Amino acid sequence: MIARFHYLGYTPASGAKMRYLITTGAARPLAAIGFAASAWEL
Repeated sequence: MIARFHYLGYTPASGAKMRYLITTGAARPLAAIGFAASAWEL
């Protein structure tokens, strides 16, 4: 989905990561968010 819809495209995050996909009640995609290891130190 990111490769298709995000204006910067898709590049894999390095190291440990967490990804979430938020859907509507009808199981339609609503949002996606991801955190890479470096973000935990901010």
